[in-house]
Amino acid sequence: MPKGTGILETLLLLAVLDLPLRSGNTRISSNNSLGIVLQPAEDCIIYRDFFKKSPFNITNTTIVKNNIFSSIRAGNNYLSDGDPLWTDAVYQCHTVITNLTAVEQTFTFLFQIPQGSISITDNKTMKYSTVTVPAFQTRTITSPSFYFPFEGTYEHAPVFVYLDDEVVAVSERRKYTVKHEGTVKVSSKEKQKTYQRKDKIGMAKRKELLDMLKSDPILSSESEFKFDYIYHLLKDQAFYSQVIQILKQRKIYDSVIKIFLHSSIR
Repeated sequence: MPKGTGILETLLLLAVLDLPLRSGNTRISSNNSLGIVLQPAEDCIIYRDFFKKSPFNITNTTIVKNNIFSSIRAGNNYLSDGDPLWTDAVYQCHTVITNLTAVEQTFTFLFQIPQGSISITDNKTMKYSTVTVPAFQTRTITSPSFYFPFEGTYEHAPVFVYLDDEVVAVSERRKYTVKHEGTVKVSSKEKQKTYQRKDKIGMAKRKELLDMLKSDPILSSESEFKFDYIYHLLKDQAFYSQVIQILKQRKIYDSVIKIFLHSSIR
């Protein structure tokens, strides 16, 4: 369909096209180890797609770093190795690509959100795109927002950077420990120490998020708050009811929040 075509135009176009309501009975069978046998009932178009392994040509002229940070707090406080992540906290990643050559380069890169996490913004687990980096400069790409619903230890696949179909840079593969929000006791040989959550805004608890909803100018472009940060928490009916009550009092409407309407409060 042409870009920008509305639903009415689409329905009208389908109504006048001479297309069958049902396709013919196409038979697909195995041909042992040689592949498959396709027997279409009528004329058809076959699209062939395949994956090809890219050769590695790692050099010192391209560098890629992948840093995870809390996407709610002001500024980007990157996590250090060994820092835990928290369930129901919203995160993003910055992929930083550096071009150390004397000419402008256009790279293709493949980014994936960490294992065990769920994307909030667009339900995509990976991003495959291109970026142009001038000579001796860097470019930073921000990943979709994601969160971890469960505790555990999860791997984060490296970012692959391609130039002319060759892999020229790979970021470090990392592992993250995800814990429930609150205080976590960590065993050591000498004593028990308490690891407090340091990022009070970035990993805000539900009460803090509700306080932001009540008092912050959340519709302002300068506000740190975004509705994306609470969508994954709306499965909790009590939290959802509080959010709805606050939005009603402030006369603020968000169409996505209405989708989560619980049956008991319809």
